[in-house]
Amino acid sequence: MNAGTQRTIQRAMLRRLTQTCVIRRITSVTDDGYGQPQETTSDTSSACFLSRDRRAPAEAGVTGADIGKTYYMLTLPYDADIEESDSVIVDGLAYEVSQVETEHGNGVLKQARIVKAGS
Repeated sequence: MNAGTQRTIQRAMLRRLTQTCVIRRITSVTDDGYGQPQETTSDTSSACFLSRDRRAPAEAGVTGADIGKTYYMLTLPYDADIEESDSVIVDGLAYEVSQVETEHGNGVLKQARIVKAGS
């Protein structure tokens, strides 16, 4: 795919990202004055689109204790900075990132499989 075509597709796909999310990353952990760990985080806002992941658990690579969980697919711009250790807030609900998929994007989109925090 040439660069001009890629930019055209990127712009078209960005228009489909109709929601906004906050990607939260733990940047450091230090002890507070009482010896308890205290996390420092950084937040980054991004356009996104959240949908339920409708793939079968085996097809999605879900095994063991994770089979009963409901997974969602978070679609982000191709250059979004998201990692498997991050958490995400969409529409006031917190999610944990379980997998980041970049191989299907062709530099157009990035997807992350997420699950509601605490589930």
